[in-house]
Amino acid sequence: MEPSPSAPDEQQSGRSLVDLIQTEVETYWHNEVSIVGAWGADASAVIIFHLDADDVPNRVLGRVFRSGPDIADGKPAGAAEDAALVLAEAPGAMLDTAFVDENGIMWLGLGSNQAPKVPAHIRDRFHN
Repeated sequence: MEPSPSAPDEQQSGRSLVDLIQTEVETYWHNEVSIVGAWGADASAVIIFHLDADDVPNRVLGRVFRSGPDIADGKPAGAAEDAALVLAEAPGAMLDTAFVDENGIMWLGLGSNQAPKVPAHIRDRFHN
């Protein structure tokens, strides 16, 4: 089966969003957020991180952010700014629907969706 013509574009937009989010965090939120690992999946950015917040001490957290024309007016830089701000905020009520996967990552904002598969090279960073 041939891949869909849009697949490379979706992967590229996810990777670009990852890079933009990492830059935003490093520039503005490095005291609050420490990114453990990040990767693009489809048109999404998956971020594994530590947050300096009282309600999640010493937890490895995970978030998935989507990019697209309906998010931040379709501007990847705007989506990255929004995502970085979300990463830096205390999870608060999101803890009510958070769940911990088999890797010990507490996933925020996924609701009942399944957690993404964490690449081994990223998983090894917080299991060693």
